[in-house]
Amino acid sequence: MAEEQVMSSALVLQNANEKLMEKLRNMQLNNLTAKQQSNLQKWTLGFMENFVLLSYSFYGLSVSQLKELDKAEMKELDRLISHKAKPWMIYQMIFTFCVPIIGWMGGTEIGLLEGGFRSWLYLRYKKHLVKNLGEDYFPFTRLLDYLE
Repeated sequence: MAEEQVMSSALVLQNANEKLMEKLRNMQLNNLTAKQQSNLQKWTLGFMENFVLLSYSFYGLSVSQLKELDKAEMKELDRLISHKAKPWMIYQMIFTFCVPIIGWMGGTEIGLLEGGFRSWLYLRYKKHLVKNLGEDYFPFTRLLDYLE
């Protein structure tokens, strides 16, 4: 009996914490300046463009195939793309910044055909979205509108 009370009070506390965190996040998003909202829109658009391009480059998924995925599958695809994009980003950064002159001229060409060049941008946009929106950063509804 005592265990049930402890468990139920823990669930109520967890729900109260989740509600408070959601309310604070909404307040934070509603109080953004025009410049911050513009930047957030730019990062979201860049994330969506690169998501579509990298899902095609890495996994061969067309726009019509992406439309068939639900939110959980899209988030998993995002995780897979992020995992596959990290090595490309590291190679490009090393070559661009650590190999003088040749890296400056050709560093942006690394992985251009395989979509690796977009991986640097994709991870950058994702980082900004996670920083500003938290764990619920994935713009599923906007991505579906973008795919139309």
